[in-house]
Amino acid sequence: ELGEREAGLVAAQRGEFVDARREFEAAFHGAGAVAADNLALEAAQWLCFLVGWEMGEPEVGLAWGRVAEMLLARMHVVPLDRRRAALDADIGVVLMRKDENEAALGRLQRSLATYEQIVGPDDPQIVTVINNLASAHFQRGDYEASLVMFERQRASEAKTLGPESVSVALTRGNIA
Repeated sequence: ELGEREAGLVAAQRGEFVDARREFEAAFHGAGAVAADNLALEAAQWLCFLVGWEMGEPEVGLAWGRVAEMLLARMHVVPLDRRRAALDADIGVVLMRKDENEAALGRLQRSLATYEQIVGPDDPQIVTVINNLASAHFQRGDYEASLVMFERQRASEAKTLGPESVSVALTRGNIA
């Protein structure tokens, strides 16, 4: 039998968001009961994105984001940490859902800067953040900045995946 965290991941991958939410909430509360802050943090972060973006409840998602930020602080997580960068990215996309584009850009830029310092500017892990930054710029009407980010995404994908990859083709579509 899968644990709640794993069941939440499987349900989220299947697009079964209500089930995923239930499982991640159970994982969060179970982790809290035994002071397993890392697991509670992971569950809260998933709930931030899942509920705030996928389920279209940004206020609830942002509340989970604040819980995750509290856990990062309680755990004394340093600024240059993947968990912090990932949470900034998740909060950024939830803020995009609320059309709070300036705040979203700030979070996404901070996430990108953190990832770049940790893994370098060409790591495949940051391509999603670059894509979200491009989308945030586009959403606020800054098409020039959006194009710059989509071009950066395309170049990074071409370098890591090859110029004929499906990802590069999809990014070219975003640019066109």
